[in-house]
Amino acid sequence: METIKEELKKIIWLRKIVRALKMELFQVKRCFTRCAALYYISKKKNDFAKKIKVGILAQCVASWDKLEPLYDFLIQDYRFETFLFVVPEDNFETYEIIPDYEGNYFCEKYPNHIKLLDKSGNCIDLADYNLNYLFYQRPYDYRLPKLVRSSRMVKYTQCCYLPYGLTASDAFNDNNLRNDFFDNQCLLFMDSPYMQGLLKKRYPLSHLWSIKKIEYLGYPALDKYILWGKTEKSEGYITWTPRWSFDSRKGESSFLKYKDRYFEYVSKNKGKYIFRPHPLIRAEIVNRNIMSKEEWDTYICALEELGVVVDMDSPIDNVLRKTEILITDFSTIIGNFMMLGRPIIYCDNSIQLNPVYEEMEKYFYKAFDWSTVEKICNDLIRGTDVMKSARQQFIEEKYEPLMGASNRIAKYIVEDAKARGWRET
Repeated sequence: METIKEELKKIIWLRKIVRALKMELFQVKRCFTRCAALYYISKKKNDFAKKIKVGILAQCVASWDKLEPLYDFLIQDYRFETFLFVVPEDNFETYEIIPDYEGNYFCEKYPNHIKLLDKSGNCIDLADYNLNYLFYQRPYDYRLPKLVRSSRMVKYTQCCYLPYGLTASDAFNDNNLRNDFFDNQCLLFMDSPYMQGLLKKRYPLSHLWSIKKIEYLGYPALDKYILWGKTEKSEGYITWTPRWSFDSRKGESSFLKYKDRYFEYVSKNKGKYIFRPHPLIRAEIVNRNIMSKEEWDTYICALEELGVVVDMDSPIDNVLRKTEILITDFSTIIGNFMMLGRPIIYCDNSIQLNPVYEEMEKYFYKAFDWSTVEKICNDLIRGTDVMKSARQQFIEEKYEPLMGASNRIAKYIVEDAKARGWRET
């Protein structure tokens, strides 16, 4: 028996050594990749044509509303030659990219798009385009073909990033700050002064020496929401947007708690409803055996039979623009909807919000159970919105002065290009 115990101790000891060695090797590799990225970023890439060449990678329809305003601005500016490279959406579970552009949102909306993949799955080489700047839509290289990942493209162009959501909690800073993707970025146009400050701390010397430029010039996605809120009425929809994760540390979804009560509510109360869960929720529910595919599909069909609009993947701005009352879990879309000046019922699961959202939180209607959701919703339908004027004042004082972010970003790129040798003709 003692011999067995001794052998087990040795095995545990060896496993600890192997784990420690793996961690050391990872740190060495990380150090090497960061140094390589710093070297490539610091190299001057001065191959300018008459116009500044800007590429934008478009893959995720649901979050396109963040880069869309900048793209729309750049294609109208004579100083830029702008390329929209369309990447097929990847599989949420396997990250596999299937080279299928049938019915692709970007291809149908933008006639001058460029397909990144051919029918056989071969990827065009963006290095051949001599781009001066390349914008990434999301900070996830692993969801892109290898040829266009920032770890490679940093050798050929200035990689740029505009966050795909208004960051709401420090709980996600591993992705928002420590992701290798950020090592390769030259221009970072952050979504708030708070996130700008955190990223400066992450790259103190690179920023100090102006090798990596980390700026806050406003957040382009918010401009149109502010404008819509001032000039348009909603279409009267009550929209529920449950989160995908059931982990309380990641903003636990209310879907399981409320799905039956929600169904009961919409069946008894005539109105206009949208069910817009996070695009990842179906895969999460099925993979964790919370519901089968058949059970999920049955629930969705039952909602549709009641007249609920089920929208899984259209651009989120289309959904929010129609919405009068938003019932939501923790989500970065809250910041967008907030700019419309319309009421938010927040299904609070006690996740810690960052300072940006703590300011907004004062103007949420909070609910910890469905009975409260239902009561607040009914009060709002009857016209009792006690925080309406305070919400509108907050938007006018805090965010309206920051409108015009796309213009400021374009000007910044022009000045950066001039510093790198571009001359306006």
